[in-house]
Amino acid sequence: MEISEFVSEDLVLLDVQGKTKEEILKRVIENLVQKRVELKNPERFYEEVLERERLGGTGIGGGVAIPHARTENVNRMIVTFSRIKEPVDFESEDRLPVRLIFLIAVPIRGLKSYLTTLAKISRMVRPEKAREMLLNAASPGEVISLIRQIETEIMG
Repeated sequence: MEISEFVSEDLVLLDVQGKTKEEILKRVIENLVQKRVELKNPERFYEEVLERERLGGTGIGGGVAIPHARTENVNRMIVTFSRIKEPVDFESEDRLPVRLIFLIAVPIRGLKSYLTTLAKISRMVRPEKAREMLLNAASPGEVISLIRQIETEIMG
């Protein structure tokens, strides 16, 4: 399973504006609704993501966050990529603000794919080179190409 199998150009949002992680997450989820992504109850999903955030920030360091929720609001896994215009605090362990977000929605029954996806994204963005490439991407199509390139060249 590759992350690039789940992220499409419709699920890439560049230069999201907001001052808090709540504002950013709201905009990312609103984008899912606008793109007609299969999300049964967007408001409930937003609350589920915030509930997960309350358990502990999903900032993994290096300016990256992976907000996520296991939910009954999706029938299949959804992975989005967003780049934030101005860095936002996601309570990362390294205390660095976040500019890159991978939001994940996974069906309740998808525990194994959920954990695998979190681990893969974490490994994918660990190298500074990978994060820099994603920060400098000019379009959603370029983001998808870069994710594929990172998966093959950097992660092997």
